[in-house]
Amino acid sequence: MGRQKRNCSFCGKLEGDNGCKYLIAGPTVHICNECVELSVDILVEGGFLKHKVCQNDGADVLKAIDNVTPRTIREYLERTIIGQDHAKTAVAVAVYNHFKRINNPEAGLEKSNLMLVGPTGCGKTMFARSIAKMLGLPFAIADATSLTAAGYVGDDVEVILKSLLDAADGDVKKAERGVVFIDEIDKLADWSTGPGVTANVGRGEVQRSLLKLLEGSEVRVSEGRRKNPEADCTVIKTHNILFIVGGAFVGLDYDKPITSETVQGYGMIPEFMGRVPVVVGLKELTRAELLRVLTEPDGNIVSQYQKLLELDGLKLEFEADALGAIVDLALANKTGARGLRSILEEKLMRIMFEAPEYKAKFDRCTITKDVITEEGVKACPIFEKSTPKPPTAEAEKTVPIEVQAPASSLAHKPKRKYTRRKQTALLSGAATSKDAASAQSND
Repeated sequence: MGRQKRNCSFCGKLEGDNGCKYLIAGPTVHICNECVELSVDILVEGGFLKHKVCQNDGADVLKAIDNVTPRTIREYLERTIIGQDHAKTAVAVAVYNHFKRINNPEAGLEKSNLMLVGPTGCGKTMFARSIAKMLGLPFAIADATSLTAAGYVGDDVEVILKSLLDAADGDVKKAERGVVFIDEIDKLADWSTGPGVTANVGRGEVQRSLLKLLEGSEVRVSEGRRKNPEADCTVIKTHNILFIVGGAFVGLDYDKPITSETVQGYGMIPEFMGRVPVVVGLKELTRAELLRVLTEPDGNIVSQYQKLLELDGLKLEFEADALGAIVDLALANKTGARGLRSILEEKLMRIMFEAPEYKAKFDRCTITKDVITEEGVKACPIFEKSTPKPPTAEAEKTVPIEVQAPASSLAHKPKRKYTRRKQTALLSGAATSKDAASAQSND
């Protein structure tokens, strides 16, 4: 005699029925897999569970990059990044090879992470952000200066993966194919072996802590900024995560070829550089390139502020000299493209503060060079109110119209020209006269 089939105490389905693949048995009740999934959905929607377990294998992420080539990657970078022609090609090839390795695991290709070396404001962060946006991948930015070795105040390196998991909305498989950008990596330089230089405690240890993330391993990620053995953990495999690290490495000659050996001379340990084999040098942006950064890329800085003020009813315009003055300030501050936004924010702050009150009086604001370079009264922009448009010529157009006057007045009133606006009334009067004459003849 066969074992009697059990049924789910919630939905009533028998074990083995359509959809009921297995039952979880309790002391007196059973629950099927479908009811478990439904319960998880209810808990997630109610906010009692932070993440729902992902059941896909990440194929939807890889599907988006099937038709990507180095050329298409570079063409996309051309729309978002000004200059850096060599870096665009190098990054495009590195990213393409990374995803070829993911799509062909049987080939046994080693993981290749990427390092971007260049001065502040040359586009390092924008490279990483653009790659993630183009491929539709989760993207997380980490600041190396906040990372510390175990036992010190600060963030553990695992917090980087927690940020990536949050960017993937808790989808572990999607996060495992994301992009991570670690900025200010040069601040982890270990000078402990340098002559006459005081070691910064823990910098070399932080580099070593990052090794397991970079090379590909299973990392346990818990809630919070520090490890907690008692907290629930999520295991994330980093084998297919693309890590891009960036740093300025002050003192480097950016006009010369930059290699792994060059960066090692600035405090990066050999083990770290071995896991970041692709090193790409970026150059300082010229004045002409910074001018283009203001107005040319998709979602450029100027267009963003124009949109902000447009929402308040003001059309924002910049004179050419004003844009040049913004760039000159950024060059003087040695902040590159990164400094352009902070300069605009400072110079437009007062305008943005008063814009809601100005829209009743003005509808256009022009930024001159004095707004950028002067202070006080001299720094006032030009506010204007557009004049109403005059009536169109068509509305007042004079059209010759011949109107037959009554017979009794033909000898005294010649043909006249009337405007289209008077035509209807005149014809209406003529029609009324004809009707009256017709009525008298009938009588």
